[in-house]
Amino acid sequence: MGLRDAYELASSLAKCFRRGEDLLIGLRHYRSRRRLDRAGGMLFTDFLVRAFSNEYPLLSAVRGSGLALLDAFSPAKKFLMRRMIFGAPT
Repeated sequence: MGLRDAYELASSLAKCFRRGEDLLIGLRHYRSRRRLDRAGGMLFTDFLVRAFSNEYPLLSAVRGSGLALLDAFSPAKKFLMRRMIFGAPT
């Protein structure tokens, strides 16, 4: 996520610079473009911490089954990997 943030910030500021616009416009554009990806990343990370940081027997079984299903269902696995690597579409 940090690399995506850095790329979008540089891209937004470069566009403003090329157009001769105020850099605050670029910062606002950056903030609006990154909002969905950042929020989704934080929610997903929080979910993972909560799901994997306890030893409740029922949750352990559900967690193991979920991971096995994700491993067996290639489209879902690819979707998750692409989303974590490239972020939410903008």
